[in-house]
Amino acid sequence: MTGRGWLVCVDPLKFGEYGRDRFDPMRFRWLVTDWGMRIYNLLGWEGRQWFDAFLSWTAGEGEDPKTLTFESDPFDFFPGRLGPPPEWSEWVEQFNAALRDDNFIEAAVSAAQAAAFYFPQLDDRVDFSQSHRGRSARKRKEEVEKRAAFLKKLDVERAAYPERVHREFCNQFRDVAGNPFRPIVADPEWLTPTVQAIAASIYEDRAFDRLPILADAFEEAGCTNADVLLHCRKPGEHVRGCWVVDLVLGKQ
Repeated sequence: MTGRGWLVCVDPLKFGEYGRDRFDPMRFRWLVTDWGMRIYNLLGWEGRQWFDAFLSWTAGEGEDPKTLTFESDPFDFFPGRLGPPPEWSEWVEQFNAALRDDNFIEAAVSAAQAAAFYFPQLDDRVDFSQSHRGRSARKRKEEVEKRAAFLKKLDVERAAYPERVHREFCNQFRDVAGNPFRPIVADPEWLTPTVQAIAASIYEDRAFDRLPILADAFEEAGCTNADVLLHCRKPGEHVRGCWVVDLVLGKQ
């Protein structure tokens, strides 16, 4: 991967391959919690127990899941799914395995891949529960057209969904990893009590809307690094583990 490729990549698998031996997996544990929640209903009985324990451990409120014993699935006597497995099932298995091995980069990537192939029901779906019986020909025609329009919209959403999920994940991955082609070391003069207090509040409260305030505090402390200031002020989603916040707090 090149520096330009890093900035435009929308393939989680490429990030996973590149970051496997370059980044500390612990930096991505919060990304695992966020994306694990996206596929929580797909994890299976034991997978959900393990993930729940991982959430508590990550938050500092529980023991390491590897030290715990989990209940077996009380419904494992039912027959499995008929037909070929869904596309997301292999990625869920990889997520569960990576989580148990503390391979948090692979776990995050696998969760993103599973989420991309698991298309949820639309919340604004049309209600077709009413029968045509007793309706006029005009009403029946309207409902048929409404259903056809809805299904067309659904097909468009389904086709675009994987790319949208991949793009969202890659933006968040970059938010955590920073840019390895332009590494930054914090100047101690930047780390004033004000800068550290703002960064700590952002981290604890997940208040990423305060990042522009952090940029102002950086400038007041004498920081002129464009990468740091632009990252704090750029629009878009930031996540816990944001490289600038971790840079200030010494968590990298």
